[in-house]
Amino acid sequence: MDAKQMVDTKPIEKAIETLSANSIFGEPTSEHGVVVIPVAQVAFGFGYGGGYGEGQFEDGKNKAHEGAPEDASGTGEGAGGGGGAGGRATPRGYIRISQEGVAYESIEDEKVIPLAGILMVAWSVFWIAATIRFIARQVGKTRQARFKSGS
Repeated sequence: MDAKQMVDTKPIEKAIETLSANSIFGEPTSEHGVVVIPVAQVAFGFGYGGGYGEGQFEDGKNKAHEGAPEDASGTGEGAGGGGGAGGRATPRGYIRISQEGVAYESIEDEKVIPLAGILMVAWSVFWIAATIRFIARQVGKTRQARFKSGS
């Protein structure tokens, strides 16, 4: 098996074709003299690895790899491979082209900022309560130790 046989880029090519503004909004549209072109933020990443190796075993010792068992004999072979990909496409707005001119209209999620604030407050309350609980337990243990040593 050679390296050319191990590389299969078809899944990566399919993912790149799938992640686009068209996959979120569809094709640009035109109606009553106004053209609307969708705009999206597309993020994509992938990784791929492969390998192949051979090792000769002579005199009961593996010459290719020191960690091999001492009693191994014959020839060694190896293989490997792996890959992964991921991505996302987020709608950001649209471009509107009309007789009045060209304008970009942003799509904003009005719920995100208040939700982030609520989550931050909840997270802070959780950690403040956990800290108070920890301190109270430590004070209780200290008082209990003093009471036992004083009797």
